[in-house]
Amino acid sequence: MVEDFAGNIAIAKLGDHLPKTIGNDLVHLTLTDGNYQKKVGYEDNLDMVATDTGLVTNQAQLAVSHRNRPHSQLVTLNQDFFISPNDDANKDFVAFKGLPNKTYNNLQVTVFAAEDQQRLTPIWFSQPGADLSDIESTAWRGITAGGEKVLSGSYQYVITYHDANNHAQEKVFKVSVNHNKPILTQGSFRKDDDVEFFTPGQPQAISSSGIARVEVFYLTKKNGRLFDVVESQHSVSVTDNKVLIPQNEDGSYTIPTVEGVSPGDYYYLVEDKAGNVAFTTLPNLRAVGQERGVLSLALDVNVLEGKHPISFTYLVRDATGKPIETLDYFNHSSNSLILPFGQYTVELLTYDTNLIELQSDKVVSFTLTEHNPFQHIAFAMAKMDSSQVTVHFDRLLPEGSQVSLKTLQGHLIPLNQSLYVPKAYGKTVRDGSYQLVVTLPKGYRIEGETRVQAKQNEVHELALRLVKDASEQLLVSDNHQQGLTSVETNTESSAVPTVVSTSQNQKKSEAAVQLPTTGDKALVKWSILGFLLISLAALFSRKKMD
Repeated sequence: MVEDFAGNIAIAKLGDHLPKTIGNDLVHLTLTDGNYQKKVGYEDNLDMVATDTGLVTNQAQLAVSHRNRPHSQLVTLNQDFFISPNDDANKDFVAFKGLPNKTYNNLQVTVFAAEDQQRLTPIWFSQPGADLSDIESTAWRGITAGGEKVLSGSYQYVITYHDANNHAQEKVFKVSVNHNKPILTQGSFRKDDDVEFFTPGQPQAISSSGIARVEVFYLTKKNGRLFDVVESQHSVSVTDNKVLIPQNEDGSYTIPTVEGVSPGDYYYLVEDKAGNVAFTTLPNLRAVGQERGVLSLALDVNVLEGKHPISFTYLVRDATGKPIETLDYFNHSSNSLILPFGQYTVELLTYDTNLIELQSDKVVSFTLTEHNPFQHIAFAMAKMDSSQVTVHFDRLLPEGSQVSLKTLQGHLIPLNQSLYVPKAYGKTVRDGSYQLVVTLPKGYRIEGETRVQAKQNEVHELALRLVKDASEQLLVSDNHQQGLTSVETNTESSAVPTVVSTSQNQKKSEAAVQLPTTGDKALVKWSILGFLLISLAALFSRKKMD
């Protein structure tokens, strides 16, 4: 067993590889070539019957006391065709196992979008030679043919084959992909003498695929651990030491007081039909208290949460319009608040306007009461038509440099420096015209085209040269902050206009006051000559008079 600093544990069974007797000598184990990370992580003990659809998926009981991948097994998909391809060993894929006593020659699986009724654009397809004996050959894990995850939504899982009479056959199933975990609502607690009862809120959770199961349980320690290591003939699994609490007829759960079980070891867990699981401890639910409710906020936009996390800020005001300054978060979530019963408004303040656009009202009113203690508000958003802009420099920019895109309205959008290619900067932006602005230390300039016309779903790349300016005419920024130069172009031929510095202009102004122009110098010469002639004439006239 190996455990890392994050608490992840990997266990390998070595008993089959050890000699019958072990002495004092070292035991050497030889690993053969292979990709051990791709080993199938589920058991296939499933026997299909004629009434099945032929579709299967993997299923597991997700753990709360550790982060190990749970033990998984194949199960049939006969009614609810939902998957959650998040690699947690629970409903990660849909595959075709077939039915007994059936022939499936030239088996092929193709996936299309639900709206592609003519099936013109396949999203994914199985490789040639798909075989029912190999579940992985028909397993679709919610990805495109290029390996990218698909968005949440409905898809067509199309199976084509030839039967025993060589007749072409086709089966079509509507499979839904859901990437989002259920949103837990609060519950209520009451005490009857010394006995505590917990009743989950209604609805128990919010999920687009519907709720499949709800559990209330506690964990006990065994050998000082809240989990147990179970060894079977072919595998080793790590499972929670879970004790389920049965539900009462009125929908409540009687919370027992068990010696050695701390309050934080009591859990409330919800799983939706797609296999997404959300859980929390009972103390987190109990923290809501009396005369208070919960506000849950979200952005309703269909993007991959793990790939494009979109953060946002908001402001909650009470009935008088006064902002709520002290925030009490529910279940340690920054988007869920515990508030006293009353009337409120919530205003969406900021979000990434380059990626999404608001489609609903910016300010929403809501009320929390004893009969309605939970409110979930999702601001409707639409994904913007965006493009990728990447700027490549021929060498690293000096320390303190900044790279931005300037919109037609004058707003600056900072570009992010690539972690692995530090000479490149980029960002996803919405459609439109942009001007590249590079802030450099004094004495540097850039060369190259910097105008960008971003178009939907396109990648725009700029190649620029960094030049150290050896001349005395250095570019300076308008604000003169920290000796940096803001370089911007309005021409198509050069990224750097020639500008004379302000200090040089001042010196030239001073020189203009001290030195006369060319015309002024000639005027002085004629004035001196005239003065000499007048003086000589006066001198001669005196001599004649004498």
